[in-house]
Amino acid sequence: MRPPMRPPPQRTFVNEDRYVKAKHTTVYPSAEQLDAVQKMVSNVECALKSVSDWLNEKESSAADAGRFLKPSNGSPQSKLRGVLRVGLVAKGLLLKGDMELELVLLSRDMPTSSLLRLISGKLSEFIKDVTEEKYVITPSIQDAAIIVTSPKEPILKLSIHLTSPVVREQVKKEASGGFALQQKWNQ
Repeated sequence: MRPPMRPPPQRTFVNEDRYVKAKHTTVYPSAEQLDAVQKMVSNVECALKSVSDWLNEKESSAADAGRFLKPSNGSPQSKLRGVLRVGLVAKGLLLKGDMELELVLLSRDMPTSSLLRLISGKLSEFIKDVTEEKYVITPSIQDAAIIVTSPKEPILKLSIHLTSPVVREQVKKEASGGFALQQKWNQ
């Protein structure tokens, strides 16, 4: 004899699925917030590209003017090497309340406060060419960063940290406890 037929298994996790979906909607940012984050990051990246191009033109024109004084040794590298998305922006792990974003701007040379101010000023100038949206751009010398905030809702704060591979090498050299790195930054 065969065992009696059992009814087909029913889904017992329906309530748990509903709970997880409800939790997801409470923590996941709205489409407007995601769009605002993407627009801001893209606009700033494009403006930083324009700043990099401007710095390269300025450097190449200065090199052309002084070319007869010293020979050129190959093609000059870009003063600004690139922008990296870091933290929540890079991983795509934004939550509903996450309004502070981060980028890292790599420079060829040791970053200085004058370079930070120059990039900040030119970023303010070039971002107007990229978008009609208004952003407040302020240099933060203490944090070695440029702070970009959007004045309209959702209010986002984007920190662009300026660094260089030279900093890592300098930190290794100064690991013995010197203050040369801090003195270099204050120039």
